[in-house]
Amino acid sequence: MDAPASATVRTGEELNAAGVVSVSSLMPRVPNVSLAGGIGGTLQGLSSIRGVSSLVRVVGVESGVGVYVDGVFMGRPDTFDQDLIGVERVEVLRGPHGTFFGRNAVAGVVNIVTYEPGERVRGEARADFGAYDLVRLQTYAAGPLTDHVAGSLAFNGVVRDGVVRHVSGGEDLDAIERGAFRGHLLLALHPAADLTLSVDGVVDRGRPAFFETADADFIDDATESTPFTTNHNQPNYLDRDVRGASMALRVRDRGGVWSLVTAYRDASFAAALDDDKLPVSFVEDEFADDTRLYSHEIRYASPAARRVRYVAGVSYFRQQVESFRPFAIGEFLTGMPGVSFPITLTSSADTEAYDVFANADISVTERLTLSAGARYTNERRESTFVQDDPIANLAPDIDFSGALRDHFFSPTLSAAYQVTNGPLIYGRYARGFKSAGFNTDFTQSGADLAVEPEIADNFELGLKQEFAQGRGIVTAALFSTDYEDLQVSQIVGNAVALRNAASARIWGLEAEGAYSNGQWTGAVSLGYLDATYGDFPDCPAPGGAPASTVVANCDGNRLVLAPRWTSSAMLERRFAAPSLGGDLFARGEMLYQSEIFFEPQNTRRLRGDPRTIINLRAGYRSADWETAVWVQNASDELYISYADDRSAISIPLTRAYGTPRTWGVSLRRTW
Repeated sequence: MDAPASATVRTGEELNAAGVVSVSSLMPRVPNVSLAGGIGGTLQGLSSIRGVSSLVRVVGVESGVGVYVDGVFMGRPDTFDQDLIGVERVEVLRGPHGTFFGRNAVAGVVNIVTYEPGERVRGEARADFGAYDLVRLQTYAAGPLTDHVAGSLAFNGVVRDGVVRHVSGGEDLDAIERGAFRGHLLLALHPAADLTLSVDGVVDRGRPAFFETADADFIDDATESTPFTTNHNQPNYLDRDVRGASMALRVRDRGGVWSLVTAYRDASFAAALDDDKLPVSFVEDEFADDTRLYSHEIRYASPAARRVRYVAGVSYFRQQVESFRPFAIGEFLTGMPGVSFPITLTSSADTEAYDVFANADISVTERLTLSAGARYTNERRESTFVQDDPIANLAPDIDFSGALRDHFFSPTLSAAYQVTNGPLIYGRYARGFKSAGFNTDFTQSGADLAVEPEIADNFELGLKQEFAQGRGIVTAALFSTDYEDLQVSQIVGNAVALRNAASARIWGLEAEGAYSNGQWTGAVSLGYLDATYGDFPDCPAPGGAPASTVVANCDGNRLVLAPRWTSSAMLERRFAAPSLGGDLFARGEMLYQSEIFFEPQNTRRLRGDPRTIINLRAGYRSADWETAVWVQNASDELYISYADDRSAISIPLTRAYGTPRTWGVSLRRTW
């Protein structure tokens, strides 16, 4: 409430009350935030904040949304959908935040803060059972181990049968099999110094649907017109492993704090999908990435009680990614049983960046605070790309190697005024950037494989107000963003194009409110977004788009994954039950998102219709126990979460759908 920026913050208790278990399940509850389904939502980080999104199909491209856990950058999008275990709060910061978070925070930041172990013993055990044989078991425990050492451990395991049914008796898809853990060890080295050691990991062996074929040129199959069905005859799986370790040293010095955070992360996945999802060996597709990330930061935060408060520091970042993505033209196309024509894509990307940053808050009066900050980044990106098509002769052989060096200045300016017995009113300007990129995807040309960095300048006016003696809050913001060199990745014909849209014009508003009097708790949010491309010549078009509908310039078209309206409403009623030692409760929630487009031509068949999702939850809650029954998507709303055109392989339309109605029961014990 004191920060001069638009942010949504949810505590761990609020997340539990809503049944939110992961980053992806939180996103629809945040105004002007959207998340795609399919491969985009699973691995490629196609999340949008204020209309800014990035389809990260390949290692040469980075996301414009930064995800952090306890101050450590998580890396590439295959690590973004974190299981929320042992979480104190999650902050979703909208707009550029380059000064504090640096590279690739051009759209916004998801900042996850976990509970830090201390002198208090605390813990939680939770079990969920539900539709499609869902079983989720979660536990967290923390407390002192010795007089100078405290620790915590959190585990989460979830399995669920496939939601997408195989009509011929094969493996159902969209099945979950995932485990995650996180551990902290806090050592009190000195009355003025402590050291936190952290480890975390994810093991994922699910069978994602990725998408469903909605139209195929070469065969008629009932699954094309029936959502949540598949008839694939080739493997679909995802083997994903994420590991990380970090060390945070804090030294208190005369009221100020020196911090050193150093981290190593490793993420890898191997996946396969039947590109046609039909009972023919058409295209055989596999993909595998391996990422290693090193980050180091030293910062100093001055004493908080001073008239001038500041934070300053330096950081180093290194990320190395390797990718091997073979696919083959199957026997259905070669006409030779058991014979396929292989094509391989081998690529790498190496990023190294040095940063210097500072931010100062000046209390001009008791009510007026001015802030100024900036980050300077020196970044070098190198990439290699080898495309080998020895037999099929569908694409040229390419052997590419390139390097780019960029220098970025990311300033932030703000002013905040606390009105007497009134709201905090603020104005903010911030600039952010996203790194330059390389097209290391299937392409028809070895030229023009690099794109320029994205730059965003954001202007924002907002207010924040508490009312009813702190029982209620309301926040609102009006913003405008000037975007340059937006990177757009799109399947065009039988290849993938990556290019810079010259500009984008974005403005909108967002508002949130919440109130609780002990018996009634309510919350609402509203987001409005006018996000359109500026001058965008040679705008890529889907392969199956009729020539009469294709425009040469997408000026004025809506940005990809940018709904005009997002809103949510929640109401919970508690009923005192002294004989049971707690309360009974009933909760209802509505999540709305208006129409979205999945490609810049705004083709009508490649869009997501408006959707309204209703979630219900009821049960018993005491100081240390909770039992609840719940229904997600109670009206069984059918909606498209992603769609694309794969006419190059005679699949004019694929779709991913949001999860249908599910139900279950939850048991939770805290101490």
